[in-house]
Amino acid sequence: TTADVNGAGATSFEFDFQPMDDPFAQADDNPRRASQLLENYASDETVVYKEQQTANDTPLTRTGLTPADHVVKLDVDDTYEGLPSKVVAAILWGTANDYDYFFKVDSDVFMMPTKFMAFLKRNAIDKGVDWMGSENKMRETDENPSGWKCSLSRVWHYGKCSRPELNSMPYEGVNPISVDGGHGYFLSKRAMRGVTEYVDAMYDLMEKNKYVNIYEDQMVSHILINQGFLPVDFTGIAVFNVPGITQLAAQNSCTLMTGPIGPAVGENLNKMAHLRMSTGINMYETIFGFTPMSIDESMLPRSLLEVGIQPYVTPQSMLLKFGYWQRRMENEADSMRNEAEELGVKLPADDAEDTTTYEAKGEGGTEPVSPAAETKA
Repeated sequence: TTADVNGAGATSFEFDFQPMDDPFAQADDNPRRASQLLENYASDETVVYKEQQTANDTPLTRTGLTPADHVVKLDVDDTYEGLPSKVVAAILWGTANDYDYFFKVDSDVFMMPTKFMAFLKRNAIDKGVDWMGSENKMRETDENPSGWKCSLSRVWHYGKCSRPELNSMPYEGVNPISVDGGHGYFLSKRAMRGVTEYVDAMYDLMEKNKYVNIYEDQMVSHILINQGFLPVDFTGIAVFNVPGITQLAAQNSCTLMTGPIGPAVGENLNKMAHLRMSTGINMYETIFGFTPMSIDESMLPRSLLEVGIQPYVTPQSMLLKFGYWQRRMENEADSMRNEAEELGVKLPADDAEDTTTYEAKGEGGTEPVSPAAETKA
């Protein structure tokens, strides 16, 4: 099986397989039906909705609800070692309720939703990407011709698991090419359904090995590769989408780099590393040797301003960052108003509609150009 390397959005393998029956054909018509599907595929319990939602027994929609109504509680294992099952259950719930996209994110990731959604729209949705995140496992080396090698910590879970025996057992689970679960990753509806179909077919095996495959990003990556998907880095580079890539090779990231296609993957990794530095789309910026030169750079590092997310942020720092960002936006708005007054340009009031655009004319002057589309300030 070889990869289709044509086009920016071509991020999946070519497979000859029969599609499975769609178990979610009627799922979006009744929340209780969605709950039953989740119970069958991910948990012994059903989805717990807000009381008013289940009491009314109406179709679950995403309009007319308050933010609190969007909170869905899944009765799953909420321990560290239960994270793979928890995330898979969330993907299944999203599929059952006909969501178009899914983004998994940890609670220690600071996010500016508007900026991040715009980033995803430009770099993933508009380009037809099914799976996007930070490539997280390869490190530069001179040990093989590719110039890169796999680096997976097998003791990352030590001290984090609720089951004491796991805290002294090195990780021996799946080790595919992957993206960083700590930074979060994006899935399309097609990728979500791929996860669903895998769980449908392999649920018993997943349950049997759930305390072996305890690294959530590795397990989800394993499932997606099994279903024919390859990840795209946040920089837009489909690092592993090279001629000759096979599903078997993609499932073992360490041997991949020492094999015949290692050099081609290495070239893509070099491009990715260069783009991370040149564009600022580098989620690792604030992790390794980050030395901000100003309070502004510390609060709002370049990667955060480019992408809209920053991983590994404490709750206290999140509050400070949010307040700093608010003040910065207010200051920029004040500066814009002051500059407009100096130029003699009248800015539209908040929530008003501006029907004219302006361009500079001569020194300090402005002139109306043409009516603009109705746009709120």
